[in-house]
Amino acid sequence: MNTTLNILVIDDSKADYLLVERHLRQHGLAARCRHAACIDEVREAIGNTGWDVVLSDYSMPGLDFRSVLDLLQSRQPDLPLILVSGSVGEEKAFELLRLGVWDFVLKDNLSRLVPAIEHSLREASDRRARRSAEEALRKSEEHFRTVFELASVGITQADPQTRKWIRVNQKMCAITGYPAAELLRMSVTDILHPDDREEDRRVFERLVRGDVPDSRIEKRYIRKDGSIAWVNVNTTVMRDAAGRVVSTIAAIEDITARKQAEQALADSVQRYRALFEGTAEGILVADADTRSFRYANPAICRMLGYSREELLKLCVDDIHPPDVLPRALDTFRGQCGEKGPLVAELSCIRKNGETIEVSISTAAVEMDGRPCLVGFFTDVTERMRAAAEKKELEDQLRQAQKLESVGRLAGGMAHDFNNVLSVILGYAGLLLDEFQEKDPVHKDLREIVTAAGRAAVLTRQLLAFSRKQTLQPVVLDLSALVANLENMLRRLIGEDVTLIARLADGLGSVMADPSQIEQAIMNLVVNARDAMPDGGTLTIETANVELDAQFTARHPGAAPGPHVMLAVTDTGCGMDEKTKGMIFDPFFTTKEQGKGTGLGLSTVYGVVAQSGGCISVSSELGHGTTFRIYLPRVEAKAGQHHEKPEQAPRGQGQLLLLVEDEPALRELIARKLPALGFRIELAANGGEALLAVEEKGLRPDLLLTDVILPGMAGTVLASRLARTLPGLKILYMSGYTDEAIDRQGLLNPGTHFIQKPFTIDGLARKITRMLHDQALIDARPHPTA
Repeated sequence: MNTTLNILVIDDSKADYLLVERHLRQHGLAARCRHAACIDEVREAIGNTGWDVVLSDYSMPGLDFRSVLDLLQSRQPDLPLILVSGSVGEEKAFELLRLGVWDFVLKDNLSRLVPAIEHSLREASDRRARRSAEEALRKSEEHFRTVFELASVGITQADPQTRKWIRVNQKMCAITGYPAAELLRMSVTDILHPDDREEDRRVFERLVRGDVPDSRIEKRYIRKDGSIAWVNVNTTVMRDAAGRVVSTIAAIEDITARKQAEQALADSVQRYRALFEGTAEGILVADADTRSFRYANPAICRMLGYSREELLKLCVDDIHPPDVLPRALDTFRGQCGEKGPLVAELSCIRKNGETIEVSISTAAVEMDGRPCLVGFFTDVTERMRAAAEKKELEDQLRQAQKLESVGRLAGGMAHDFNNVLSVILGYAGLLLDEFQEKDPVHKDLREIVTAAGRAAVLTRQLLAFSRKQTLQPVVLDLSALVANLENMLRRLIGEDVTLIARLADGLGSVMADPSQIEQAIMNLVVNARDAMPDGGTLTIETANVELDAQFTARHPGAAPGPHVMLAVTDTGCGMDEKTKGMIFDPFFTTKEQGKGTGLGLSTVYGVVAQSGGCISVSSELGHGTTFRIYLPRVEAKAGQHHEKPEQAPRGQGQLLLLVEDEPALRELIARKLPALGFRIELAANGGEALLAVEEKGLRPDLLLTDVILPGMAGTVLASRLARTLPGLKILYMSGYTDEAIDRQGLLNPGTHFIQKPFTIDGLARKITRMLHDQALIDARPHPTA
């Protein structure tokens, strides 16, 4: 023993202390000894650490050995205490050894002292080692217990034979919902989901056989409340010295939240897949750098006519027309740097080459770690077509409303102007009778009549445009009518224009005024001729057509059903859209000043509309123009219509009742008709006429009345007088036929009418035919208001 020992010697005898010290030194034991002779010195000495051994006497006056023993055991229980005494018997010595004394040496035989010290020191070392190990074990067990109970995962110990739990922690109780006492009466399989038991059994058997050092498995526990807990179980085995498995230790992690999140993600993916795959909106995902497509849903495949595999081999550049591609790429590049969505309308090319219009809403996304753009495609081809058609219809409606407004104005002006022209023509005719043809005044009067006649033509055109002229409709065959006009039309257009007539056989009949339809055809032909100053081809064709709802929706005023079409096509200069929108306006012309009145096409428009039809125009600059007239088809067959020879305008004293609110015209007729053999009674309005017949007993042979009268319409007056005078013949006159007779100005059979302005001779001729032609139907009024 090379180290110096620190030895405390407790003895009331100084001599005995020195004896012990000398003995130790003589026997080669290196030691530093300290003497304690009273209890206070003992307490003070034991209060200091560093002692290796204590030597104490038993019998000491004023110092009780048992107190020393208790003090040492309480302060330093592992410090060896050797009893060195000469007065203690063997029995007492053994008692003290049981109480904690380490060894016993007699004072008169100190030869055992050094061996006793060395043995006690070895035993003390063993005790300290054992105590240290026990303390380490205690701390280890305490740590394990703490970890076991406070672990964030469930920890269990189970019997490998029965798989019953031996020990469970609180986390395991929280995972399963069972208290520990209940779990310790159960086995692993008691709470295992039935569908997971077979797999769990296979994994456990491999672990117990030693095939694997540990096992990891995801399975389901059925909680006490019946709900499912998903767990990740990592299990290992504990073996004894013989290698037998004595227990299993398992760490159980609750992964229910993770599984629910995974399921929610899977459900979300499925929903988005169903949404993306099932939506009617086309979806394409393109790589932001390469512009190649990375995803295509079925809708975009149908929209563009490609399979998914074909589309995924294409890129953005492949689905846009060349003229649109620069804008499409600018939009694509611009969106790559934007975070918000962008909507653009672009053209796309289908696989078959067809172009469609699409609205594309794009947004930046990330796909597999790469920046991409997702585009949502909506086919707006039909919507844009419908919008264009709607705009066209709105334009047509505005045009129709404009023409209607202008027509009302033009009709009113023409009506008033016709009254003035009737007076001018009448009085000019009276003056012509007063002068010989050689007289210079006669020539001047003839110029007045000619000018008034030209003015009358203009007013008739205005009335035709305003649809307020009087038509004499008959059943017509338009092919026959064009054939009869063909020679005259050839002379009209000149030799440098080739006329082609494609007239349909078996053409249906229409109800129209032949003279007005002829005028409309002539106006269209003249218009076509003027559009081909260097010559060209003019084609007139007829055909039976069926107008559907789609056509009538685009052409205000048209009605669906069977129609007859008459088309006039030229190869002339054509028109732009602005000109097409104005061609039916009265007084609008593209001709030089003095070469057109601007009433030709407006007259055509009015005649067609008043005949119950519609007209359309197709034209493009440099590619000619086509006008198409559509008239309703009727079942009746067309016949021949000839004017009967006119009778001499002479009366035989018949009495005429003239009702006219225009004084000048009334006086003119009253002045001229008696000279032609008629008697005449005048009335300025319907009231005066009724008074003359019903109160004064006037019995006229013919009533000559204006349609428009102040206070009472001419048709109402005629109806009243016809009841009083059943045989009364009636002749209407007006600047236009008012809606009181018919909303479209068509006369019913048996109704007689003379258009203002008229000459007195023309009026007399009309009256004479009515009074003397017995073949005519008895003229009873047929108002259709």
